[in-house]
Amino acid sequence: MRVVFFLMICAITLTMSCTKPPDTEPDPDPPVLPVDTTSQNPGNPPTEPPDKGVVVYISGDSFNTTTAYLPYPIYWKNGKQVHLPHPGHAGGSGIALSDNDVFVSCSGEFAGNNVTYWKNTTAVNLADASIIYPAMRDIVIAGGNLYTLGIAYINNFEKIVPVYWKNRDTVVKLSTYSFSASDARSIAVYGNDIYITGSTVNPQPQSGYTTACYWKNGIPIFLQSLSASNENGLAKSLKMVGSDVHVVGDAYRPGMGVQVGTAYHWKNGTPIPLTGTDSFSYANDLAIEGTDVYIAGAVAGPDKIFHAAYWKNGVLKVLDPIISEANGISVFEGDVYVVGNRSIDLAIVWKNNVATVLGRGRARAIVVKRY
Repeated sequence: MRVVFFLMICAITLTMSCTKPPDTEPDPDPPVLPVDTTSQNPGNPPTEPPDKGVVVYISGDSFNTTTAYLPYPIYWKNGKQVHLPHPGHAGGSGIALSDNDVFVSCSGEFAGNNVTYWKNTTAVNLADASIIYPAMRDIVIAGGNLYTLGIAYINNFEKIVPVYWKNRDTVVKLSTYSFSASDARSIAVYGNDIYITGSTVNPQPQSGYTTACYWKNGIPIFLQSLSASNENGLAKSLKMVGSDVHVVGDAYRPGMGVQVGTAYHWKNGTPIPLTGTDSFSYANDLAIEGTDVYIAGAVAGPDKIFHAAYWKNGVLKVLDPIISEANGISVFEGDVYVVGNRSIDLAIVWKNNVATVLGRGRARAIVVKRY
């Protein structure tokens, strides 16, 4: 059983060592574009006139077939690829819009990251001598400020901590309890409060578990599952509605050997499992429209493989018949948009449960806007 689920996780986590993509016509290799490594004035190349109507932006990556299928970063605008310059191998993670400008954070998870984010197609490096190998996970615009979130080593590889920039001149490294690696997945700003989801070691009780949590203004708030034990876990997305704090993520089951567990929705810290204890699932992203809560992720079916899915108010909708996952979700004017992957090499967007293949690659996050 453990071997089967290890193989499923290997595919779902989309590491490039799992399976070679099928023999299809490759996307063209990305053009080589200049990178601004000074972190001063990145420039602002003219943007094309805005589209009329609804425009869908999706961040992710595609594959360069001349370099062992290593990825290069892109975003899709209404299904059309826009290449993002990077001197090594990386992917686009979060995506945000401001007027006609598109901001994409750089995952940097593969090698040689010296890009923090892109503004349109101009790469920006927010260098900081106190951190090593940053990998950016999310980017948001709030109150006229740009926030970029990631993880990085500190103190000569002592440990990995969450780190974020506010605009281009303020970098904040979150304090963590132990020498164990912490994680960060998303950032949200409400008023003067900054929320970051992820995981870190919970000192109370001193179990050594890396527990799902979110930081509010740098203070960790730990999220428990329904289990009597303090399980490993990871919080991935947060939204506030009024005074209610909604968080989604996973709690991992002890003894599985790999990170396989149950998807959770925490409302004001109260755990709500999205599947039963006899099934496996995970939750990646969250959207709220009115009183409706939408959660994107994946569930293991009777075939014992994971399928892209989302929950609306706890009711499950499976999106794909083969191995797949849903990474991001947006609800716009009553339409439900979900982005993710089929197998390890096809980027997909589902609109109201109907799949459209974007092409070779992986789709991470989505923003929908009407012009």
